[in-house]
Amino acid sequence: MKPSYSPKVVGPNTMRTISLAAVFLLSIASLPAAQEGADTQETEAQRIYRQAYEAAMADSVISPDELQMLKSLQQTLGLHEDIIDEAVGEALPPLAPGPDQSGRWTLVAQNMGWGLGLYGWGIPYILDMEDKWYVGGEMLSLGATFYFTWKYTENMDLPEARSQMQRYGGVVGLQYGRALNTLLGYWDTDGQDRGEIMVLMGAVPLGVYLGDRLYRHWRPSTGMAYALSFYAGVGASVLKAVHQLIAPKPEEFEEEFEEEFENDEWWNESETSAHFKWRKQQMIFTVAGYPLGTFLGNKLYGGRRYTFGDAMMLVVGWAAGSMYGAMLSDIFGLRVDEDDTAISMMVTASGLGSIWATDRFMKGEDYSFGQTALLTLGGIAGGASAFGLGIIAEIDFENYYYEIATIGGSLAGFFLTRRIINPRPEQATSSDRGQQPKINLAVQPAVVGGAILPTLGIEARW
Repeated sequence: MKPSYSPKVVGPNTMRTISLAAVFLLSIASLPAAQEGADTQETEAQRIYRQAYEAAMADSVISPDELQMLKSLQQTLGLHEDIIDEAVGEALPPLAPGPDQSGRWTLVAQNMGWGLGLYGWGIPYILDMEDKWYVGGEMLSLGATFYFTWKYTENMDLPEARSQMQRYGGVVGLQYGRALNTLLGYWDTDGQDRGEIMVLMGAVPLGVYLGDRLYRHWRPSTGMAYALSFYAGVGASVLKAVHQLIAPKPEEFEEEFEEEFENDEWWNESETSAHFKWRKQQMIFTVAGYPLGTFLGNKLYGGRRYTFGDAMMLVVGWAAGSMYGAMLSDIFGLRVDEDDTAISMMVTASGLGSIWATDRFMKGEDYSFGQTALLTLGGIAGGASAFGLGIIAEIDFENYYYEIATIGGSLAGFFLTRRIINPRPEQATSSDRGQQPKINLAVQPAVVGGAILPTLGIEARW
């Protein structure tokens, strides 16, 4: 009995992709013939590119994959963009620029993290499923979040700035979910409630949506998007410190808690109601700081179109200023557990002042990520050197040499390093994507053993 064969039905999109791939491979195979004579090389290269372009434009739409193949073919043929515009562009529609998707992979990676850290175990918990679903759900969540985010961003214009604003929105959404759980009383008892998990799972995508709305409204550069996320965290820290100033943590809770812990009794709400009330107030102050920091940051510095390196400079400035504030509090005789509120306020004020000073320091210049890293390393080296000199000289730790030397040495190292780097003049605009870490993957033809084969090209830029 003869085996029967049935024809396989191929859709139009599949046929078009196969057709373009065939043209691409045939074009590569015909390169030696195209390069036989210098007089015909340009004309033959244009003909090859035209055939590939016609295959891609068969349905009047060029997909991102087709666009990448055309760009790879253009590089292989050595065609300059001007030649394509003048020769090929006369007979064919101009090649429409594809969407900027430099931030796609970072959004996919974070959403996979959400799937693994929240949805993978949260959904089985809500549905009260068997234990095997907790482990299996974690694994399935990675594939599901990858696929859904990939489809969600397939044709989206997604520069790194927009990706960062969506990621920032998801994190802030989680914090608001935690605050809502606190107000609803889910945190007041031991264990977890299904309503608590549902609130968190709903808050994250809502935050992503609101973050995207802010991006479309403000259109920040890459560095400004990171800076706005940073300002949100600063705002939350400041209001948390303010709450600690006006409403100190109830001391009776700490004594009762330690006594309950010694008796192996855990979380008795009737004896800790004062602390639960204080914690809810603190959560309200903290979450109010996220939008306050974001909007004040945009209001005060929205005209400064930071690069990615500039944004990292602000983070470094805040960290260094907070460290200086802690050292100054020690110089002024403030002690932990006795002057916690005063120390917190001094650290906060020093950090805010450092943000302002860093912004003024960068004005008129754009720093790359590498230059920011060098300045940071220079400051660390200067502070460590000054501290080490005190050790060698056997200076007593009772005095304040080490605090003063660390502050002065780190500042000296920072400014001396600045003398050997050359940041470019500030030229970023509202539409500029800014300096950013970027990784590009592309299929590129390469000569291997005398044959032209498709290979994977990786480009990393900092």
